[in-house]
Formats: sequence, C-alpha cells, structure tokens
Amino acid sequence: LLLAALVLVAVIALVAGFGSVAAGAAGGSAASPALPGPRVGQSAPEFGLGMIGGGSWTLGSLRSDDRPLLLVFGNPTCGGCLSLFPHLARWQSTLADRLRFVVVGIGEEEAVSAISRDYGVPELLVDPDGSVWRAYGSHGNPAAYAIGADGAIAGGPALGQDAIED
Repeated sequence: LLLAALVLVAVIALVAGFGSVAAGAAGGSAASPALPGPRVGQSAPEFGLGMIGGGSWTLGSLRSDDRPLLLVFGNPTCGGCLSLFPHLARWQSTLADRLRFVVVGIGEEEAVSAISRDYGVPELLVDPDGSVWRAYGSHGNPAAYAIGADGAIAGGPALGQDAIED
C-alpha cells in the first residue's frame, strides 16, 4: 500500500516538468505571477479553504489519516482542466484506499461549484483568489502536487492532464 503510493509520487516527480500549461490559467494576470513554491522535501504550504457543500479544510485536516495527499488545482475556465475534470471523480474513488485525492478549484465559488455539479467531484475545495495555488508556486493549470504523510512536498508540480494521469 505504501509502496504503491510512493510509486505514484515518484511518477509525479518524474513528469513534473512535462505537460502543457495555459497562460493566465488561474484567472490572474502578469501582475500576479506564481510565487516560488516549496521544493520536494520541504513542508507543503499550510492553507484553509472552504469546501463546496459546506465546511472548511486545512492541509493538516486533509492529512489527518496518514495517507499521502494529491492536490489537483484546476480552473473552471481552463480548457486543459475541462478535459481533466471528467476523470477526477473516478480517481478520487479508485485511489481512495492508497491516496487522499483532493481537487482545488480556482475561482469564484459559483463557477467552481459547476465542477462538482457537472462532473461529480465530491471533495472540491475553493481557492477564490488563487492564493493557495500561487503559494505552491504553480504557473499553469491543471497542476498536481503530491504531499507525503509527513507534510512534505513529495512531487510536483505535474502540469497538464497527461502528466497528472501518469
């Protein structure tokens, strides 16, 4: 079980630089570039975000069951994200025993809630201004980051659907 999760993390780390990205994918502009994010082995940035359907989650609460965590950032207006969203609910279900798989929608709650409604993504957090996405140092969407049970970045960013699927 742990070996399977580590293999997934290794794959994400290997493909981190491969995949297409869309400029301005978080709805930002050149005035709001991504910040330098944490490197593999460094602590993942802590955050607190609301969840579609109610409640709020922190990085710590998402990691509470000691499974590795995969955060997938996506924007409801991003073409690459739109092609990825149909797969997200299935992955959340099929990987649940090995990995905590959480989708972070970037944008206004109304637009982000369409991801849950249209694609059935059950665990969907809202990053209304993209600040969490930028804290991770991302520069494109969709983007995924693997976080180990110890809270350290284990891989990423994996940018684009192909890199995330691998």
